[in-house]
Amino acid sequence: MNAPNLLSIARILLTPAAVAAIVAQERTLAIVIVAVALASDVADGWLARRSGTSTRAGKILDPVADKVFAAGLLAALVVSRRVPLALALVVVARDLGLLVGAWVRMRRGQEVPEANRFGKLGFAVLGAYLLGEVAGVRWPAGMPLGVASVYVLTGLTYARSQRRGGLPLEVDR
Repeated sequence: MNAPNLLSIARILLTPAAVAAIVAQERTLAIVIVAVALASDVADGWLARRSGTSTRAGKILDPVADKVFAAGLLAALVVSRRVPLALALVVVARDLGLLVGAWVRMRRGQEVPEANRFGKLGFAVLGAYLLGEVAGVRWPAGMPLGVASVYVLTGLTYARSQRRGGLPLEVDR
């Protein structure tokens, strides 16, 4: 187990703590946990590339950690009535679609599409929005629709690469 993979696992383990802090309305604690988890996402990819320790497990674990973390935060924020259910459903549906597509490719013995810059952009937009929600930012009314649109569009780069059987445009990790 290398350091980048441990950071991905830490992100998964931080999810219940973030959810509990959000539901308990412990804003400062929730902000710290979410910020640390989002920083771990940046750090694990950077570290894997920089140290040359990218692994097949890491290529699977990192996006799974992102999806688990996002789903947990969205659930807590929906329950807290701070994020529309529709946004959570769009994000979870997109992520489940990508996970199922990757699983099918793995079962066929094909390579799983790796993270690309568009996917990282989508998660960065979602992460910034969720951190803002946790911090109590008053976003414009259309922000959830904008976030959902970016997230779905960036997810299409993966779906497109899976359909053609190739890899995404810019392999990152």
